[in-house]
Parts: sequence; structure tokens; C-alpha cells
Amino acid sequence: MNRHVAFLAALGVVAVLAMRVADADEQGEEEEPPLHKAMKSQKKAMKSIQAAVQGKKKKTVQENARVLAESAKKVPDLIPAEIAKDEDKKKFLEFAKAFSEACAKLGDAAGVEGGDDKYWIGVRESFGNVGESCQACHDVFAKEDEEHEDEEEEEGK
Repeated sequence: MNRHVAFLAALGVVAVLAMRVADADEQGEEEEPPLHKAMKSQKKAMKSIQAAVQGKKKKTVQENARVLAESAKKVPDLIPAEIAKDEDKKKFLEFAKAFSEACAKLGDAAGVEGGDDKYWIGVRESFGNVGESCQACHDVFAKEDEEHEDEEEEEGK
């Protein structure tokens, strides 16, 4: 049951990321921050993994798990300028480390031989952990972004 909950949590994270990217696209932002570019790539890989898990397409899962793992390694270097306090940078780096570790474990799970039920259970569990690590960071930092966006909207009225 916990594996299904984790998998559903990952699906929710993908949906949240998709909405945030769609909002940014609609606003026509000229210069997209490097972290947001990375998150777009990660979102695309996660959507591919989600579909591949449902269709039991092992090769697609493996390829996209590698993309996520490589992208996750770069996240610590992409601290947004808005995160200026040392305490907040430390928090961000902790989340980045957890995300990178979760992505590495997904890569390990995806690379295991076989394709039986045990394989897919391991992949779904690892994928759920990736989603949870995304959500943990977004719960702290994306919340602040949303509050800032709300303030900007009120000032523009």
C-alpha cells in the first residue's frame, strides 16, 4: 500500500510541476532561470517514466532514470538568487542532496536485471521517493515563490 501511495505522490508532483511550467510559459518569461530549465527536463523525464511504468517499458524507464540522475547532480549549482540567506542555502542543498540520492536509487532500481513484478515494484517505490523529494523542497521553497508572486500581483493592481 505504501508503494502505491508513494507512486501517487510522485504523480501529484509531476502534475504540480506541469502546472508551474505551464504558468511560466503563459507569462512569456524571457530569461528562464537555470533551475527552472532543469526542472522542465526533470518533469519531462518523470512524465516519461510514469508512462513507461504503466506500460512496463523497461528501456524507457532506464533511459529517463539516467537523465534524472544526471540532472539531479547539477541542482546544487543552481541555487536561485532569491535564496540568499546561508540558512536557506543550506536547506536547499539538503533537499538537492536528497533528490540526487533518490534519483540515483531510481537509476539503480531501473537497472536491475529482470522485468517481473518485483522489478516494477522496486521501480515504482524508487520513483515515488523521487517525487517525495521534489515535493519536500517545493513545500518549502515553491511556497515562498507563490507568496512572492501573489505580492507582485497585488502591487500591479
